[in-house]
Amino acid sequence: MRLSILKVAAISGVAALLAGWAAVADGAPPAKPNGAQTGRQCFPAREVANFAAPDDHTVYLRAGVKDIYRAEVFGGCLDIDWSLRIGIRSYGSSFICVGDPAELIVPNRTIGTQRCQVKIAAKLTPEEVAALPKRARP
Repeated sequence: MRLSILKVAAISGVAALLAGWAAVADGAPPAKPNGAQTGRQCFPAREVANFAAPDDHTVYLRAGVKDIYRAEVFGGCLDIDWSLRIGIRSYGSSFICVGDPAELIVPNRTIGTQRCQVKIAAKLTPEEVAALPKRARP
């Protein structure tokens, strides 16, 4: 049985599409915001309610009511410790998990809006949160 070039192209396209969907499914966010099903600790970017930056290289983010995450800033982020507000943007998903890169958007009157690359380093335990200095608690 001979297949025409058009049929081969159509079959190849469908196969590529299915392979792409499989790859996306592997990187899909967990069904639960805390990542309980996958074992990952995640939060929706829109749920970041507060932050504290004790220095230009560390940012603590409050996600939801009680979860605190530590983010490490690559190369520092000028004056983030003086900023009154920030935004956070994830790459490829609305969820951000421990180990994922993200981007902080920091408004600054003198130099304009900064975009600072961060890595979500850890979700803090209640004991670690209690041990934070008052200035570092979001």
